Amino acid sequence: MTSPPLSSGDTPIPRTFLEYLRSFGPGLVVVLTWLGAGDIVEMGTAGADFGYSLMWVLVLAVGMRWVMVSVIARYQLCNPRGEHLLDGLCRIHRAYAPLLLIAAVLMGHLYGSYMTRGIGEACRNATGIGSVWGWALAWNGIALLLVFRPAFQRIEVVFKILLLLLSVAFLGTAVMVGPSPTGILRGLVSLEMPEKTGHYGPLLVAMGMIGAVGGSLMNLVYPYFLDSKGWRGSQFRKLQFYDFLLAMAVMLILDLSIWTLGAETLHADGGTIDTMDDLPWLLGTRLGRLGELVFYAGIFAAVFTSLIGHALGLGMLASHCWLRITSPDINPAGIDFRTTRLYRAVATWCLISPLIWTLPGMPDFVALTLVVNALQVILLPLIAGGLWILSSRGGDIGPTFRNRWWEHLVLALLLGLAVVGAWGAITSTYDTVSNWGSSQPTASQIQAATTLDAELDAKLTFDPAGHVLSATFGSGSLQQSHLSQLRQLSRIEHLDLGHTNINDGDLRYLQRLTQLRTLVLPNSSSHAALTQKAIRRLAQHLPNCRITSSPSPDTSQP
Repeated sequence: MTSPPLSSGDTPIPRTFLEYLRSFGPGLVVVLTWLGAGDIVEMGTAGADFGYSLMWVLVLAVGMRWVMVSVIARYQLCNPRGEHLLDGLCRIHRAYAPLLLIAAVLMGHLYGSYMTRGIGEACRNATGIGSVWGWALAWNGIALLLVFRPAFQRIEVVFKILLLLLSVAFLGTAVMVGPSPTGILRGLVSLEMPEKTGHYGPLLVAMGMIGAVGGSLMNLVYPYFLDSKGWRGSQFRKLQFYDFLLAMAVMLILDLSIWTLGAETLHADGGTIDTMDDLPWLLGTRLGRLGELVFYAGIFAAVFTSLIGHALGLGMLASHCWLRITSPDINPAGIDFRTTRLYRAVATWCLISPLIWTLPGMPDFVALTLVVNALQVILLPLIAGGLWILSSRGGDIGPTFRNRWWEHLVLALLLGLAVVGAWGAITSTYDTVSNWGSSQPTASQIQAATTLDAELDAKLTFDPAGHVLSATFGSGSLQQSHLSQLRQLSRIEHLDLGHTNINDGDLRYLQRLTQLRTLVLPNSSSHAALTQKAIRRLAQHLPNCRITSSPSPDTSQP
């Protein structure tokens, strides 16, 4: 038997099914880098707001990302110069190197901000012990040790173990809540655009989902994962195709699982998901402590793989950009960017500097996620436009591998979405950040107070700036939409819900009201939907709040 052919880097090319399975890796690493806590909130919210009806948009978005990243990989492996994608972009314009270097450093900190806070919050909330800062420091330190080790195979092993944990967590809990196969199938093929039910219309959600997945800065790190694996040259194109196909299938299944959880647990009741902890809280009330802990394990796996992948990929991208700036004529072929000082500096920056966002008084996980995801859209026109040029010219990618007509169509659509979305990202980011630290209530807080007063006749008191300080609710029916509005009142100090119909699952809306000092809940002895176990859990999130129960009704009176 002859031995398998070798690449220029002496990496064997598999020929059997088992050899292919053993060789897979870069696709899983990059997909698990993309799949983070933000996906959990986004997919769960889409399921809660629209049920299964927008699932087809997720499939379309994943398909568009498939096209864009496949074009990136095709250029990396098949261009006649044997150069990296970044080298091709720098031939279009030399400004790409300094611009992407700045983006790698800036976005490395911002990506890390919400992931670091996310992993700290997940571990603290799952265990009930420690602090967000302490947990984040521990896990970011372990991630730093992994990215400082140059062996890519070690990273692959860690990611494959965590993928197993992710699959058990998300698929397992989705099966436990009982998905609707007919609903899923109809949502995948219906092309339905449902009515607006949440804060955002379905068209805006759909366009945002398509635009966001198409041109993230993290798409540009995939070539470095290919190179670290030793895949160099067009002979690895088939292997890369199957590797990435498997990875995208994994991503789609995991996203659909989270979507299913939102649809099955919240859609029928009109509930929403605003924080990373909403789903595990609900699963805890429905499946018990085991279901809750299993899902928290999935959150941990999703965030930890993202922390490692972002530091690894952005460190290599920054190192390559610096090489292009300082030595524009050097041939980077064969250079291991993980061995440079700048790689170590940027990787350290990505994992250590974001710890500042876990300190008290900093914006929460959701606020950070929204701002960072909006900012990355600003890079879309440069990435999508440069890639379209390189993959369209035979002199760059080679005449055999130029884009086909439908690839031109997808890249043109992505570029159009990028240009439109970039301006919206700039304005929305400015509006959000300008409110941080402001003493005045935001528009959403003013709207929340107005809605609660008009629909429930709540008794509200305000401070001189206009923030709600106290709220007392009567015996009216408290809907999920009202609880979502209540969550906006972040400076409220006294809340009386003693005569409402609030239940265990609804208490999740109160866990972010960290300024609460007194909270009155219905008496659990006469209110079967509210248990002492759920109240004790809420107390862990509100350590400075005195939680009491309303007096039991006096049944001795006629």
